[in-house]
Amino acid sequence: MNNKIKRYPQRAIHLDFHTMPKVDDVGADFNGKEFAGTLKNAHVDSVTVFAKCNLGFAYYPTKVGIPHPGLQCDLLGGMVEACHKEGIMVLAYFNAGLDHENAIRHRDWCVLPADGTIYKEDKLDNFFRKMCLNTGYGDYLIEMAKEVLNLYPVDGLFFDCFNISSPCHGIECLKTAETQGKSVTDKQAAKEVLNWSNINFAARVKNVVPEEKLLYFNGIPFKDQLPYCGHFEIECLPQSLWGYDNFPANVRYTRNLGKHAIGQTGRFQGDWGDFGGIRALEALKFDCCHAISNAVVCGIGDHMHPRGKLDNAVYGIIGNIYAEIAQLEPWTSNVKAIAEIGVLIPQKVIGYPVTNLEGINNPVAGAVRMLTELKYQVDVVDWDMDFLKYKVLIMPDNVFISERHKDKLKQYIESGNSIISSGNSGLREDKVGFALPDSWGIEYDGEEKPNVEFFETVEEIGKDIPHTPVSIYDPGISVTANKDTDVLAYLWDPYFNKHWDGYHGYYYIPPKQKTNRPALTRNSNLFHFSFPVFEGYYEHAYLVYRNLVRNCIEKLLPDPLIKTEGIPSFARVTLTEKDNLKMIHILSYVPELRGKKQIIEEPILLKNVSLFFRQGELKVKNIYMAPSKKKLEFKLENGYIKIDVPEINGYQVIVIEN
Repeated sequence: MNNKIKRYPQRAIHLDFHTMPKVDDVGADFNGKEFAGTLKNAHVDSVTVFAKCNLGFAYYPTKVGIPHPGLQCDLLGGMVEACHKEGIMVLAYFNAGLDHENAIRHRDWCVLPADGTIYKEDKLDNFFRKMCLNTGYGDYLIEMAKEVLNLYPVDGLFFDCFNISSPCHGIECLKTAETQGKSVTDKQAAKEVLNWSNINFAARVKNVVPEEKLLYFNGIPFKDQLPYCGHFEIECLPQSLWGYDNFPANVRYTRNLGKHAIGQTGRFQGDWGDFGGIRALEALKFDCCHAISNAVVCGIGDHMHPRGKLDNAVYGIIGNIYAEIAQLEPWTSNVKAIAEIGVLIPQKVIGYPVTNLEGINNPVAGAVRMLTELKYQVDVVDWDMDFLKYKVLIMPDNVFISERHKDKLKQYIESGNSIISSGNSGLREDKVGFALPDSWGIEYDGEEKPNVEFFETVEEIGKDIPHTPVSIYDPGISVTANKDTDVLAYLWDPYFNKHWDGYHGYYYIPPKQKTNRPALTRNSNLFHFSFPVFEGYYEHAYLVYRNLVRNCIEKLLPDPLIKTEGIPSFARVTLTEKDNLKMIHILSYVPELRGKKQIIEEPILLKNVSLFFRQGELKVKNIYMAPSKKKLEFKLENGYIKIDVPEINGYQVIVIEN
């Protein structure tokens, strides 16, 4: 972390204020004391407020930007002054990727797609105009940032909505491509120029922002902005596009990058800017507890009414939650997550293990969901991180091995650690064979030819697996096992592929015969699934897949950090540590699909559950529940500390003091 930053947010608000030009009374009811008091009473310690919204309007007396035509007062200045009087940190918000007013005035500042169409449908989508930071717009935005820094003692800057998916083909970007020796007509080169533009802008901003200020670039992949930002914010509105599988994977990656991180959810029933949409208290509480149980802090997104008043109903709910979060901070702030299994993300998505811009990386999300349902302690890692601290490394479905990384993985295996890989994982980048064939113990024979397949396990690995051909919904690769490699599951061929023959659509496909082709192999401490079992679990939630992966892990990790009794699969159990304390977090909620929305309405009460924490060298002095400090009875049992918990209502922290 940046040691010049003296204070980081713990209970944050991200306050949007995207205000249409025909609103003529912007800030008319604003009262600084009331504004800051509402935040203070809701136990908020940091707020991101608006300097420039995605319409392109400024909310302070700017000489650089475009003031909102209906602005009645210096909103930004009033909010900074009032919040600082209450000890609340303030970050100034700039939308970087969107600026509709300047897009109208400066069409040359817009992203020019390959088809030459600047404005895209649907025009009720905020992103129908996108701005290019490689034009004069980038200079303009930096001048606005410098102006705000000179006018107000803000604690940091937040830049939003970076374009990472729509390359620009304007003259500036074409010239940049040529300067970098790239072809101006090559699609990959255009993406690389776009990425360069974003990172170059972040570097330029970094040069004008004092070291003690917080700084974040929302949308630039975490790994790419690591040298420039002061902290991370993991945006995830689970009831909107993100869903409930996005945050678990992202937080397990981001927390390993060495910076303070905020899990940013939103109070909206729909998407950002849903003024009348207020989620249930328990839904927001789940998101906040989900964050602190994974060693990051929490933030909630809101959108203020144009006249400048915060919604008392919203902040009543937030205050209720943040009061509880504040009580838990002696055990949840400045903590470190403990993990025993690493999930390795494919090289192509480093920075965002899960993203909704080009499709969720389903294998990573599926692996994290599967492992957390099984109560394993999991990190998500990339090739630059330390593998050796994980006893098991999961390589889900599409993790190819480059020449640069081959030796690192070989060292990991030779150190006595274990791997579970699936699908294409383990193959060389040119996909002609396995990068470490001796370690995998199988030969690559190309893609599987059947488009419908089944598998049958051997008894050794068959716990809780039906003794019948089991569906493989997404066929993978064909492999041949070496003579010393154990085959633990065999493929069954179908009668025929799904196809249309001119007469019939062959849809109903039964298994025909068992083959000698492996579906699952084991070579010493390395298991390989020939099919994409993790994406399969994400897409189909087939419990047989989870049971089979669990059976493999139990062979490699017979004594996990945590075992449980009486805790259902939907409940999450995580482990953090701080000084001489270890915290076990139990989170018991179920997002239920209601129509098209996943909804959390109430906590799930658990009674008479048992936790088993692997003792190791730990000398236990005391075990209690936080924040009440109510003591819990415990005993030693087969190398584990057994803790009996009479009741958990939604969320509970169990503290082990040594």
